[in-house]
Amino acid sequence: MKWAFLISGIVELLAGIMTYQNPSLLFIDIESTFRFYGLSISVLGIINLLCFKYFEEQGLCRSIYMSMMFFHAVVAVLSYRASELVYPTEALATHLGLFGFFVLMYMRDLKPASKRVDNHNRGLGN
Repeated sequence: MKWAFLISGIVELLAGIMTYQNPSLLFIDIESTFRFYGLSISVLGIINLLCFKYFEEQGLCRSIYMSMMFFHAVVAVLSYRASELVYPTEALATHLGLFGFFVLMYMRDLKPASKRVDNHNRGLGN
């Protein structure tokens, strides 16, 4: 799960900087609100990088992980028919790929319930 944060953080940070500097690369109808969109994407990228650096299996990082997985799924669905995007297919592929990577890393790090119970019982001395 930790590596998904790194990859997502780098992609989001680069996209945020690019969107802030030149919104016309991604959006057809340029408005000042797209600069704020670029800033918010950059913040998501920084949060992902911080979660990568200070990763913990449980707690806040896990909640942020699930939120980012949902975020990439939603953006992929929304970009499928977005008329205001210059490259809707590329946005769909990027976010669908990141969503798939998040799901893959999440499934890889899942531990069967029986192992978690056994490890917990060993720690209690049973």
